[in-house]
Amino acid sequence: MLITIANLLDQPALEQVQTLIATVRWKDGAETAGKTAREVKHNLQADLSSRTGKQLRETLHAAIAGHPVLQAAAQPARVSKLLISKTETGGGYGVHVDNAFMPHTDGKMRTDLSFTLFLSPPEDYDGGALQIEHAGQSLTLRPAAGDHVL
Repeated sequence: MLITIANLLDQPALEQVQTLIATVRWKDGAETAGKTAREVKHNLQADLSSRTGKQLRETLHAAIAGHPVLQAAAQPARVSKLLISKTETGGGYGVHVDNAFMPHTDGKMRTDLSFTLFLSPPEDYDGGALQIEHAGQSLTLRPAAGDHVL
């Protein structure tokens, strides 16, 4: 199943998130990768432990948890900790399979679905497409900022 939800974040929410992201501290994305993915993950992830990070998590979680299409399609019982990633020049996240289990407050939780919520407009960067192997084909996606791919 592959579902794209346009404007999961409306313009005011997107602007709020972008403002908050501009002030967070970034760390090596390999810290959250599984053993195999760590070899191909060359990006940065936002440190969401700060007050700003908490506000980002809450804003994004509310938008995701409250969207009716996402709720109907995924029917999530829980959502794992959100990760906000960015890739700088020369970086990337090579071919990998998303972890089947992610950390959660109760230990680990099974994660049957993954998503990417785009926070930057595609005209603001080179590269950076989401590439997915799906149903025997390779898809390259560059949705608008605020769009969500499940």
